[in-house]
Amino acid sequence: MHPSMHRNERGSFVYYTCDRLPVRHAFTTKFGGVSRGDCESLNLGFNRGDERENVLENYRILAEQLGMDEGRITMTKQIHDTQISVVTEGEAGMAVRSMPLIRLGGAAGTGLADGKAARTVADNAPGTWNTLYVKIVDDRITLVENGVKVAENAVMTNLCAPGEPVYAQGRIELAGQGAPVAFRNLWINELPSTPVFSLPADEAAAGYEVLFDGRSLHKWTGNTTNYVPLNGTIDVTAQYGGSGNLYTKKEYGDFVLRFEFAFDREGVNNGIGIRTPMGVDAAYHGMEIQVLDHDAPIYKNLRVYQQHGSVYGIIPAKRVKFPSLGTWNVEEIRAVGDRITVTVNGEVILDGDIRQACQGHNVAPDGGKNNPYTVDHKNHPGLFNASGHIGLLGHGAGIKFRNIRIKELPAAKTKK
Repeated sequence: MHPSMHRNERGSFVYYTCDRLPVRHAFTTKFGGVSRGDCESLNLGFNRGDERENVLENYRILAEQLGMDEGRITMTKQIHDTQISVVTEGEAGMAVRSMPLIRLGGAAGTGLADGKAARTVADNAPGTWNTLYVKIVDDRITLVENGVKVAENAVMTNLCAPGEPVYAQGRIELAGQGAPVAFRNLWINELPSTPVFSLPADEAAAGYEVLFDGRSLHKWTGNTTNYVPLNGTIDVTAQYGGSGNLYTKKEYGDFVLRFEFAFDREGVNNGIGIRTPMGVDAAYHGMEIQVLDHDAPIYKNLRVYQQHGSVYGIIPAKRVKFPSLGTWNVEEIRAVGDRITVTVNGEVILDGDIRQACQGHNVAPDGGKNNPYTVDHKNHPGLFNASGHIGLLGHGAGIKFRNIRIKELPAAKTKK
């Protein structure tokens, strides 16, 4: 150990300090806490499988042993980046669902405690009362301070357990963090909680994985602005000004994907991207399984390869008759090697081989833009991707998804 480092013991609490650091500090060890098992004993991580109450008690012990104010502890999410967050003396905070989510005051202004700048600084002058409205629904938060929206439909981050979904419930906590702050006139209106989707017993036994549990998009990335958890569904809306598609964080090769969807209005156009990279047109650089209200009058001249369930531009699907708007439809997409099977409401509407459909020519042999081997006569360079993301390809609002789950399959051998 370097001569500048010193071991300190206060009962069972053990920590180290360094002469070269000019600020009060401590390098903790695993000794002196209350955790048990693999986390024994001074575990300070909320994402290690430890009981949450044990971790909170460990922080209390840490603050007591070091002579600190427990309420001034500020937690960060470790990322390998150059971003630095400065916590000022004038900054207080609020935790909801037992997670430190809201920054109150300070140089950056009231906003979310995720290190991002507030949408608008709406704090009144020091010494003046501020009015704060907080709305929490599923994994979204809206903050209105003094009549100004400083955050709207923002995705909450679990700073206590990075990478994990936000907690479904927990305490509301007020933290002064050393700032001269006062609170008054606190009211709460508890909203009905969203039921969590869990796998049926047979799917759980078969190895399916839930991709959307009705509350959180923590397994998804991309356009989380327009794809919003709402009443147990992923609601595709245009009211928040976002753009782009929603993708699974994980990539998949061969799989069975099951989900339900409902059209809220006539003429909805969407799609399911499979084996696709992010940020591209999945219909050509991966595959798009069409999701379309093809019965709408605006689609009277629709080409067969654009019908719902088609592998867009490659294999047309059998035309299915949808029930009335707002009715839930059940769909399964099975991708095994080159074979794609789509089942809607119990009826197989597509079962075909993508390589055979284009005779192995997903791009024109002459290198041109006109491909005589595909039904849309276009090149599909990503058609034979071995794996990629699953995407919800929003071409507009008016559709909802729910109960999304997937089963990964062993990679099938393909004939080339």
